[in-house]
Amino acid sequence: MLVGPGRTVEARTGKRHWEGDGRACPPFTGPRTSRYRAHRSLAADTKSLHRRGGPDTTPPEVGDRVVDEPELPLMKPLIIGIAGGTGSGKSTVARNVAEALPDASVAFLEMDAYYRDFRHLSLDQLHLVNWDHPDAFDVELLAEHLEALSRGEAVEMPIYEFASHSRSARTRRIEPADVVVLDGILLLADAGLRALCDVKVFVDADADIRLVRRIRRDTAVRGRTLESVLDQYLTTVQPMHLQFVEPSKRYADVIVPRGGKNTVAIEMIVAKIQRRLGTRLPTPTPLSTITVPADTGPT
Repeated sequence: MLVGPGRTVEARTGKRHWEGDGRACPPFTGPRTSRYRAHRSLAADTKSLHRRGGPDTTPPEVGDRVVDEPELPLMKPLIIGIAGGTGSGKSTVARNVAEALPDASVAFLEMDAYYRDFRHLSLDQLHLVNWDHPDAFDVELLAEHLEALSRGEAVEMPIYEFASHSRSARTRRIEPADVVVLDGILLLADAGLRALCDVKVFVDADADIRLVRRIRRDTAVRGRTLESVLDQYLTTVQPMHLQFVEPSKRYADVIVPRGGKNTVAIEMIVAKIQRRLGTRLPTPTPLSTITVPADTGPT
């Protein structure tokens, strides 16, 4: 095919190509008469001959246009928020969802890691802290970390020492991933956190089962006595569940009854995530076009 004026030259990963027959284009050093943006998306880009097997050897001629195509932006990760009452099986659901996504990288965040630091309080004052109220959490820091992961940045998740009710000097580095899974009892009770979640899940379980699970966890993992666990459950855990956690169920996209053992519900969540991952597309970036001036003849 003959080469003529007005053809488009594309830049792919730093290269420039002559649209007429796909041949390579050296940098243009002469005067540029105009610069404008092409009014079309990447999907409607001109098909150059080098895509159809043409040679890639000849520079452009006068009157040719050079199209500079920037690199595609990074895709935002899919953020999955998993809420539910204490001992409902949120962590089990999160693990099962991650294991069912072998082709995607998954990062985990725990809302329990974002308790505020109460090391300045005395032992008597600590007994008065309502650990199941939204004010007990550093929601601002958690939101900052979710936004950073959305931008493709790593974050330092706090490590909370439940025995001393204080935030450790150590942190856990969370790298950006295709999917970010966040679980917490009050996750859906906060409008700001809800807005950052692409898929919102509520894990439901009977109150007696949740209580048994909490007793086992707090006595074995957090060094609590049975008496203190039961006292806290009756004074704050149960009232806060009725006031904040249970009403937040209305904001869930998916409700998982019977906790993390509900394989059918987990399969539905995984299918929903896979559909979202398959349809994510980067926002098209306008092309920057440079027009090579026409030849006016010898001077």
